Amino acid sequence: MARVPECPRPMTVTIKSASQLRRTSTAFYAQTCQRAAGDDGTADLHPSEPGPTDFWRSGCKILPIMKRQPLLIVAIGALSISLVVAAASQQNRAGAVRNRVQPLRRADANTPGGLVVVLTNDPGKPVDVSPISNSAISGAALQIHWSDIEPTDPASGPPDWSRIEAVLSAAKASNKWVQLLIFAGFFSPPWALKGVEQEVFPLQYGPGHGTKMPLPMPWDPVYLSRWSAFVKLLSEKFGGDPALRVVGAGGPTSVSAEFTLPGSEADMVLWKKHNYTPTKYKNAWKQMFQTYAADFPNQFVSLSLGSGIRINDKGENGPRQPLLVRDAVVAQALATLGSRFVLQGCDLDGFPITATSPSTQSSKATAFIISYNGQAVTGFQLRSACMKGSAGMGVPKNPQQAMINAFDNGMQLGKSGKHVNYIEVYFPDVVPQMQAALDNGAARFSGPSGPPIIPKKLPPGTKTPPA
Repeated sequence: MARVPECPRPMTVTIKSASQLRRTSTAFYAQTCQRAAGDDGTADLHPSEPGPTDFWRSGCKILPIMKRQPLLIVAIGALSISLVVAAASQQNRAGAVRNRVQPLRRADANTPGGLVVVLTNDPGKPVDVSPISNSAISGAALQIHWSDIEPTDPASGPPDWSRIEAVLSAAKASNKWVQLLIFAGFFSPPWALKGVEQEVFPLQYGPGHGTKMPLPMPWDPVYLSRWSAFVKLLSEKFGGDPALRVVGAGGPTSVSAEFTLPGSEADMVLWKKHNYTPTKYKNAWKQMFQTYAADFPNQFVSLSLGSGIRINDKGENGPRQPLLVRDAVVAQALATLGSRFVLQGCDLDGFPITATSPSTQSSKATAFIISYNGQAVTGFQLRSACMKGSAGMGVPKNPQQAMINAFDNGMQLGKSGKHVNYIEVYFPDVVPQMQAALDNGAARFSGPSGPPIIPKKLPPGTKTPPA
């Protein structure tokens, strides 16, 4: 069962009439501890979204002040009965999904952990799996496009599973584990976009940044149906493989496994043309979490952190919507997947975490992931390879120190006294010149609750390659 967030303080509501009681109780029932304000800057009830009955379990209280109104007491009794019946009905509807969610458990040998190497797929050559055998590496994360696996309609032939098979085989040979990060969205095969509502956007980041490509609307039912069918094939092929420990949730994505969408001012015009709403986007993710919960009962399911865009349900500018959507999608994933939920940040760097840091936004995302330590399995992926440009990772001309600084940032303890379960580094950094930094990172996962004390600076005499 997902942890019910605590309300920050008891709340007192003065009720002077039956109609006010009805309005107040209905609001608390429908949006228990959820943000009740719109984009007008008014106060929150609580920045999370538990179910209706969780309001009472979480310790929040309504303290009505009656003025000796007998009819009001009768109204309270009738309303209480209706709320109990409605709450029971909702819990019954959600029962099928909850029954598939494993209860929260202590970390064990199957929990993804340690230092992980990110392998990217080049369709023109086989996947190089050699970094998997590195002594500092505990697992491998394969990033691959849907279009590279299933380039043609399933009726025309089976998917090409060869690259996934190669990574799983290498992992088993070295007693390592695997995470699959399959990119849909911009990288969906052309056949999957036929008859699908779509729009041409520029890639907002990553390889090919700025290139204009068609993107399916994340909520399109035909698109989600085809992606779900692919996920089912994936589970039938690899769901029983013990080396496959984590599957990245995807579908309502764009340029990566992160739940991000193009968000420039020009992009906003296009989204409004297609009647984007936060509710459509959140419902698409809810559907996908249920799909992964059913199809991968033996795996952890990761969600790479993202956010919504600046449009509210009225189609108007909503500057608070990105974070509201972020919180709602993460809460839904945790509620659906329970102990199998993995929350991952993909923008970890080595810049100092300060208010004036050139990487302040990344620091906020890092803090958000760390806040979930102990509540869910958590992990980070470095923003980029340190060997490809350490200045962008926080330390010019010193990729080893940039990596160690990133480990320092990512391995901070949360309020639970726990650190993240894993950190992912890129393939170009798993080389002899970086071995001291890799060993530094791997050693941090040896403790049960926190990293051991490790010198931040590199050992004397360590050679630092230029970046």
